[in-house]
Amino acid sequence: MISIGNMCKAICGVAAGATNGVFNLYWAKGEGSGIADIQAKFGAQHTVTGALGLIFAALFARSVADFTGFRLWFLYFSLVALHLYANMQCMKLIVMKSINKSRMKLLIRQFIRDWKHEEDTTTGNEFKISPLIKLLDPVTMARREPLFFTGPSPRLPCRTLFGESFDKHQCVSRLTQKELKEAVSSQDPYVISSNPQTKTVVVSLSDKATNRDTLKAYFHAYLLGDFLKNASKKENVCHDGLAFNKHWLRFEECLETAGWDLDRSEIYGCGYEYSLVTHLK
Repeated sequence: MISIGNMCKAICGVAAGATNGVFNLYWAKGEGSGIADIQAKFGAQHTVTGALGLIFAALFARSVADFTGFRLWFLYFSLVALHLYANMQCMKLIVMKSINKSRMKLLIRQFIRDWKHEEDTTTGNEFKISPLIKLLDPVTMARREPLFFTGPSPRLPCRTLFGESFDKHQCVSRLTQKELKEAVSSQDPYVISSNPQTKTVVVSLSDKATNRDTLKAYFHAYLLGDFLKNASKKENVCHDGLAFNKHWLRFEECLETAGWDLDRSEIYGCGYEYSLVTHLK
């Protein structure tokens, strides 16, 4: 039992340390704070809480010394459940203005719900956006964002490969060299393609892509996946750049109005980036 307890404690320590590192890096990027200041405060806090924990543990052990085994196990599991519940409630109080994949999908789904689809015989599908789109702010998102044991994270409309290598991009999308050259030469610092047969969207990011560009690429991939999900396997899903840019500008404005920091992104892909190299003769 002692060995199993130590193993569980080690797993909890690794998970807590990794999570704590993310929060420290986020707070260290704020104004008036640094990673050294954060670590110093964390060390002092850990020392105080550890000392108080030892004192309380000694008093608690003496008070339950005469308990039966059943009462001890019942008390143990009750305190563990209370500990998990308290941690989950505390996590909902932590407000982060950066956007990760889970928050981005929730925001896009809320944005899409305000769309009104109308069929047009000339231009195909035309989207009219409601003039008032109030997205979730960071405080409300912290309370609604799915945590462990509180529901699954929202999924993308179809299979999406984000931040893939350029070679795999070509294999998945099955684009020709000419089509890829035209896609790379566009003004956006990313290349996005789709394969209607496999219902797959693939995105490759440029080495010059900023955090705001990454959010734009993820938004583009979500919209294209939504179109691809409802399209047939033989139907060619076209990329209407003008229509998409209009939707992105609207979505970007709604995010900034809600209080999100678009220059701090927590959306990561597979780690690949492409760069354009010009050979001068």
